[in-house]
Amino acid sequence: MLTTKFALVFKHADAVDVALMVVGLVGAIGDGMSTPVMLAITSRVFDDAGSGPDHLQQFVPKMNEVRSSSSFHL
Repeated sequence: MLTTKFALVFKHADAVDVALMVVGLVGAIGDGMSTPVMLAITSRVFDDAGSGPDHLQQFVPKMNEVRSSSSFHL
């Protein structure tokens, strides 16, 4: 029954409609992943920044490590 209802979505769809649905799906997945990825990167930065003044000399190398390990490059 569920597969029949799911197939009805594509019953009158042409190739352009299917392509737009796929693009929308990929966009929705990317949009849903953006906040968790941003929070993961930010938490690593704050963890390294909050390590205290005795580790201040290691701050810049750790920030460069976080930047290089993430896909976020400016």
